[in-house]
Amino acid sequence: MTRYGMLIDSTRCVSCFACRLSCQTINSLEIDKAFIHFVEKEEGVYPNVKVQTLPIQCQHCEDAPCVKNCPTGASFQRKDGIVLVDEEKCIGCKYCITACPYDARVELKKDKLVQKCNFCYQELEKGNQPACVQTCIPEARIFGDLDDPNSEINIEIKKRNAKPILSQYQTKPKIYYVNEIKVQEQTEKDIAGLTSLRSDLIKPAAGMVMGAAVAGLAANYVVATAVKNKEEKEKRGEENHE
Repeated sequence: MTRYGMLIDSTRCVSCFACRLSCQTINSLEIDKAFIHFVEKEEGVYPNVKVQTLPIQCQHCEDAPCVKNCPTGASFQRKDGIVLVDEEKCIGCKYCITACPYDARVELKKDKLVQKCNFCYQELEKGNQPACVQTCIPEARIFGDLDDPNSEINIEIKKRNAKPILSQYQTKPKIYYVNEIKVQEQTEKDIAGLTSLRSDLIKPAAGMVMGAAVAGLAANYVVATAVKNKEEKEKRGEENHE
């Protein structure tokens, strides 16, 4: 039986956020909502500084606390290991959000339901890879069958010594990470507090766009007002001359 998993090589990640954007697009998410977020850890002293970026999303845990804590059975796990949310059963209680140590769940404002990464199971049924894997420019992501010893993901997990993060929670996550910078205990604690460290780049960007639009309208208004005043003055001058 197929058991899906993913390898994320953070040493290849260039923080382009293409994975996040493609995920938002394929899931038709609101501009300030995302199933993938990023934790950055800086190590060293200038000029010898390294910055590691860890893309975080639903880990599709074998022993998923979100499934255990869902009172309606809306959160469930398929036979292939993918954890999904049945929106017809979800009541928006947010128990799953509280239970997830990876802060991977998102409340959607449009319908007040909770959703998350679903490994793009619709794409899998078409024979395609998840959107984040397809769009990863540096090819930092590998997706495949963890139960197939000859699969690319299994070979690369062993070759790159990839390991899950926050293993102390014993949820048996199915996403494995390659870290070049040594992840110390404090870093693990930082990752556990993802809410405080989340770098939500899209919402500020949207604000900048809106701000630019407002500034442009304001500038147009000022110019139009000045032109109108000038025309009125010229008109009054002509009338007085007559």
